[in-house]
Amino acid sequence: MAANLIRAHRDELVRASGGAALDQMVIDIVAALFDQVLSDPKVAPEMARQIARLQMPVLRVALADMGFFHSRKHPVRRFVNRIATLSVAYESLQEGPGRTCLEQVTALVDDIVEGDFDRMGLYEAKLAELERHIESGHARESAEHAAVQALLSGKEADLRVQQRYM
Repeated sequence: MAANLIRAHRDELVRASGGAALDQMVIDIVAALFDQVLSDPKVAPEMARQIARLQMPVLRVALADMGFFHSRKHPVRRFVNRIATLSVAYESLQEGPGRTCLEQVTALVDDIVEGDFDRMGLYEAKLAELERHIESGHARESAEHAAVQALLSGKEADLRVQQRYM
């Protein structure tokens, strides 16, 4: 399991935030959210590491924007949830489309961690970019399946013709 930095440095975070009771509660809730995601056995360790890198940016957003808790459609929550669900979508993140997805997620997380992660627009843009990447992957996969289906249909038709003339 990736380390929950919020839980590990809770006291320092509380002091840095001013120590208000509401801030303490926000820190505890965000830590609990990351405990759930990072301890989920369905989330691949590679993806869990990327999610773990988002702990401090997500905490800063949660402390600054109470809308984070009011809506499941909050861009930051949707971004983290989407990364976690992608982990389950691939059999392996070591090769093929899973590796490509992991590389894309890593690049997006890098942009957030190194960028101005207090801006909601950044999360919305990165979520949209992730969704476009997923859609293009599905389109490629569908095209490959269609080509295989066409090939199999052609072979089946040839086999029927051969059987008729025998």
